[in-house]
Amino acid sequence: MRHQSLTRTITGRLPLLGNLYSLPTSAGGRSPHQKFAVNGSVEIPTSDAGEWRAAEWRSLALDYARHGETAALARMIDRGLSMNLADDRGNTLLMLACYQQNGDTARMLLCYGAAVDRRNRRGQTPLGAAACKGHADMVTLLLAQGAEVDADNGLGLTPLMLAALFGHSRVVEQLIAHGASLQRRNRLGLSAGFVLWLARGLARLWRRSAPFRPTVSPTV
Repeated sequence: MRHQSLTRTITGRLPLLGNLYSLPTSAGGRSPHQKFAVNGSVEIPTSDAGEWRAAEWRSLALDYARHGETAALARMIDRGLSMNLADDRGNTLLMLACYQQNGDTARMLLCYGAAVDRRNRRGQTPLGAAACKGHADMVTLLLAQGAEVDADNGLGLTPLMLAALFGHSRVVEQLIAHGASLQRRNRLGLSAGFVLWLARGLARLWRRSAPFRPTVSPTV
């Protein structure tokens, strides 16, 4: 009876805009969570025993952050979902939205109080992720919300170092203008200024053939 009551309560309190904000379809032509869309709402997955399958519901919210389904995700948060929900790698909803450059979703999460510097299991912050990808608009948003400009993103690498190493000159300029330290050192003892100088030197070296870009970009 307790499980049935919980299922009724959740089903009645968590309507979503399933029809208006559908996720991109997969190769087979179906949205990853199309099976949950029922008459403009999302059917909460249940087991044969009537228990809420929380893992699938969590996966749905994470996909909404990745794909920029802002209104649907906001409705979930209104009904009790944590704005700091994270995947198995520690990537929060905000981290995923910033990495995928979903500005409206990121702004919504920050308005709800999402932790701006929450790290994933690799020690990366949302600002570090945005710097890696060169998402200047996300960098602007996060800095405006108080993100730590010199946060250690693993191995002592700051967002400035990451932006320099991945060749994102506009983000480098943004971070320096916001006060990012050129003296901050990583665990190899290299300063941010030296990393920036090295990255610019490599870019000049390879300019005749192609702009400097690492062959592999970190993933979230």
